[in-house]
Amino acid sequence: MLNGRTFYQILGVQPDAEDVVIKAAYRALSQRYHPDKWAGDPKVGSDRMTELNRAYAVLSDSDQRRVYDKELKAKGCDSEYPESEPAEELFKEEVSEQDLDWQYAAQFFPEIDQHLDDLKKINYGLAFTYKSILLSKKSFKEATLIKQKLKKSFLERYFGSNQIYLDFAEKLIDQRNRSPLLELNKAIRILGDSVRPDEVIQRIRLKYHLDQFTVTPELLEKIRRLRKGGGPPLAIEILSELGYMVIEHKSSGFLGASKYQLFNPDGKKLVESLGGWDLYALTRDKIVTKYVGEF
Repeated sequence: MLNGRTFYQILGVQPDAEDVVIKAAYRALSQRYHPDKWAGDPKVGSDRMTELNRAYAVLSDSDQRRVYDKELKAKGCDSEYPESEPAEELFKEEVSEQDLDWQYAAQFFPEIDQHLDDLKKINYGLAFTYKSILLSKKSFKEATLIKQKLKKSFLERYFGSNQIYLDFAEKLIDQRNRSPLLELNKAIRILGDSVRPDEVIQRIRLKYHLDQFTVTPELLEKIRRLRKGGGPPLAIEILSELGYMVIEHKSSGFLGASKYQLFNPDGKKLVESLGGWDLYALTRDKIVTKYVGEF
C-alpha cells in the first residue's frame, strides 16, 4: 500500500491486469505527470511520479509482483473496490497516439466505441484495459467476447458470484450510486455468505434511502407503452427502474423459453418462477399500479 492505495489502484488497473496493460497505463500516466508536461503544482506532479515509479517497479517484475499479490490477498485488499479511478484522467487528455490508433480501428469495428463507453460507466480502468488489449493484440474480431469477459471478471472480483449481488451491483453502477456500491463490496468482503443477500441489500437500501425515487415522465411513458402491450422486455426494464431484481434462467428445451425469478426492492423473493408473458402481466396489472395507480 502507498498512501492508502495499492499499486494497482495507483496505476488504475485491475489486480489481474496483463503486463501489456500495466505498461500502457504506466506510460500514459507518467507522460501526463512528467515535469516537462505537468502544468500543475510541481510537488503534486513529483509526488505522483514517485508513486507511479514505485508501483511500476514492482508490478513490472514478475517475482516482485507475485510476492506483492500474495500480500494483498492475505490482507483482503485484492477484492477491495477502488476508491478512485486514476485511469479517468487518461480519457480527459488531449488526443494521444493510442487514441489516433483507436479512432482508425473504430472505422472498421464501430462497435468498439460503444463497448468502451459501456465499460467507462463501470470503471475507467476497465475501459482502459479493454482499449489496451485490443490495440496491443489486434484482437478486434473478439472485441465483444473480450468486453464480456472483462466485465464479468471485474464484477465477480468485487461482488462475488451470487447473481442477486451482481444484479444489485450493476444497478448501483448504472445509477452512479458509489457510496452504497462501496458498502456492498465491504459487506461481501467481510461477511462472505454468512448473511443472506436480501438482508445485506435491505440494510444498504435503508441506510442510503434507495427506495426513495421519483416517477419520471420517461418512466410514465414506458408504463403507458407497457399497458398497450409492450411485452416482457419492457416489463423487465420497468421493474429494474422501480428497484426490483429480475433473474433470468434459460431452459435447455427446444424452444429455449426463459423462466424468471423476481425480487422485491428489499431483496426478498417475490416470485420463484414465471414465464416472460406471465411476468409481463404481473408487472402491468399489479406492480406498476402500486406506484402510479390507474392513470
